[in-house]
Amino acid sequence: MLIQHNQQAIFTQNRLRATTGQRAKASEKLSTGYRINHAADDAAGLQISEKLRWQVRGLDRASENISDGLSYIQVADGALEEVHSMLQRMNELCTQAANDTNTSADRNAISAEIRQLQDATESVFTDTKFNTFHVFTLDETNAPPGSSIHKGLLNVIEPANITQEGNLANTLTFDNAADWVSSGNQKPQYNTVEKIYDPATGNVVGSPTTSTTNSNTIPDLTHNGVTYSLQANWTALLSSVPSGGTVTANGITYTRSGNTLAYQSGNDTVELRFSSNYWKGQTYYHMTSASATTTDASGNKISDSVLSYQNREGSGASFVQGVTYPASYIDFSGLGTAYQVDDLIDLGFASTCSHGCGNYYSIKFVDDSTGFPGTTANGLKYKETSIAGSYLIEIDISNVTSGAQIVAAMVDAATKSRGFDGHWEQLAYNVNQPDRMYLYEDTPSIASGSQSTWEPKPRSASGDLVSIEEELHIQSSALAHTAIIILKPAMSNALLKIDSLPVNSYTAAGHSMQAVQDAIVYVSSKRSYLGAMQNRLEHARSVDDSSSENSQSAESRIRDADIAKEMILYSALNILQQAGESVLAQANQNPQNILSLFS
Repeated sequence: MLIQHNQQAIFTQNRLRATTGQRAKASEKLSTGYRINHAADDAAGLQISEKLRWQVRGLDRASENISDGLSYIQVADGALEEVHSMLQRMNELCTQAANDTNTSADRNAISAEIRQLQDATESVFTDTKFNTFHVFTLDETNAPPGSSIHKGLLNVIEPANITQEGNLANTLTFDNAADWVSSGNQKPQYNTVEKIYDPATGNVVGSPTTSTTNSNTIPDLTHNGVTYSLQANWTALLSSVPSGGTVTANGITYTRSGNTLAYQSGNDTVELRFSSNYWKGQTYYHMTSASATTTDASGNKISDSVLSYQNREGSGASFVQGVTYPASYIDFSGLGTAYQVDDLIDLGFASTCSHGCGNYYSIKFVDDSTGFPGTTANGLKYKETSIAGSYLIEIDISNVTSGAQIVAAMVDAATKSRGFDGHWEQLAYNVNQPDRMYLYEDTPSIASGSQSTWEPKPRSASGDLVSIEEELHIQSSALAHTAIIILKPAMSNALLKIDSLPVNSYTAAGHSMQAVQDAIVYVSSKRSYLGAMQNRLEHARSVDDSSSENSQSAESRIRDADIAKEMILYSALNILQQAGESVLAQANQNPQNILSLFS
């Protein structure tokens, strides 16, 4: 019999502590419904369970994503159903107009209804939206305030003032023989010389003061303390007095004689000399030199100042850094923040001729991996296709490397061949600024408002629009980058070729009938595509729902508690705890029996 160490009590206490801990865990499982409440409950089971859990939740969200995609398709198909109805009415009207029993008034009435239907279809194409984004047209992205932006993955952004005259008339040097904008890698060189004469001998006194300037702008001419500012729109001024007269520029009135402007003030004479060239029905003037002379009463020179430029034309046309050209830039940010140069492949844009000629100049980016044919200009391989006055320029961008700056004029400057550069447009891309590409329309002295019209879609060489359809990625599973791609159906009256439907004669009405019938076929093909995509999405949603259900069942088997089993265990532990407490109370009474030995 021991007092200091009651082994029976100690043994019972240890067993009671274990029973209490097991009972607490069983109670936690019963109260939460989970078999695994902590990583220590089942470390491997927890890892498997959490993986199944994100899969289940991802599948549930993917199913909702697919439902959103289905809703988009239903909106698009519903709108196109109405377009089909209007096209059928157009076809009926064109067929009616093709009958020569109609009078002019009858055909005018038919044409009036067709125009209303055309406005209605175009309104459907431009105004139909789902969740605020366009259903049938490419969305505008990152449009700066006040900019003129055209819809497309490649947004063409034009500055607010894109008139041509002020920027190019005399702020850049021209190769007068070829009428080509000077660029190369060097700025134009201007030479100025000032001389002082001895009137008695006519000899120069001292050393002439000379200076040489490399500049993109013509420096001022300074003489006898008077500065003559030479920056002006000389083409417009000289064109206003083609046969002689006076020209006022920078507050000074000059008299024209040939291609020379002269200004007389006392004994001072200032002369500005120009070269001229004729292109596209207009004459353009470029300053070649300027001089100022002072004479005495006898007509002897006292001093003169001469400014002239040396043409330092490069071997090919290129983009001149730092010069403010009237330019547009192509915004690639719509491709996403992780966009790569290769993402441009098969995309493109087009411009119309800036002189009202109706030609199209279309850019399409391609990959040389299949042996792209073509020639090289400014480091870029390109191919030009010309049909009926329109030009498709395909540019290989597969060799664009990080850090490289590529500047290109699509037709070599030396050949001046008919083509993209025939209208002075240049393309510049810098991979250090990957969200934009610059496109320059460099023709000098184009009248305000007649700049090129840009489109985000390329045209074929025959001038037809090439459809670039925006991709909608529907995240359709719990795994990354597993999207179902829906191509937004590109729709417009121009693309369907129903923007002009004349019915003023039998022949015209017949052509319009054919155009409308082709449009019906096109819209039908898009609706058929949308219907097929709807079926595909519905199947994908069913698979997601089934996978989610089965994955949830697997996760439940691992993580959820078996309540019946846990209740049996809990009841047993409850009895053991009560018994342990009773036995511990009795064991604690054993030392009391030692007192009987002292009596």
